[in-house]
Amino acid sequence: MSENDNNVENKVTKNRFSLTDKVLAFFNLTDGGKVDSFLIGLEKSLSRTIKTINQNINTKVLEHESVLEDISDSIEDAKLAVEDAWKNINPEKLGSKSEQKDFQEDFMRSIESAEARVDVLIAKKDNMISAHALEITELENQVCENKRRITKLGSL
Repeated sequence: MSENDNNVENKVTKNRFSLTDKVLAFFNLTDGGKVDSFLIGLEKSLSRTIKTINQNINTKVLEHESVLEDISDSIEDAKLAVEDAWKNINPEKLGSKSEQKDFQEDFMRSIESAEARVDVLIAKKDNMISAHALEITELENQVCENKRRITKLGSL
């Protein structure tokens, strides 16, 4: 093979590599381009996750408010039932001392039952508030963690 043939072959090889480099650069397919593309995609994914979590937080807050209204209404109804239990004295059942004694037990059982219902509903409401706060805190922590990751990506 002559020196001229080697020069032509080297020029073709150089041109081919040069063209390949240009195509890779154009489509951002060099190693640096691949890394950049990956990081941009990862940042978009983390941003979408943050947006989704924030939407979940808003939804959970609205649902929680609705449920709290319902349980607050139930507590008010239960408190009215306690008041009604205190007023529920039937004179017809108070004839003899024995009947009064029996009615006294039923009367107090009715009051205790109504008061216990109020206590159960208040405890349920308190538990729901605590569970909701814990859930929202966890979701907010996820948002903070993803924001931290995005910040870290920006420093790479």
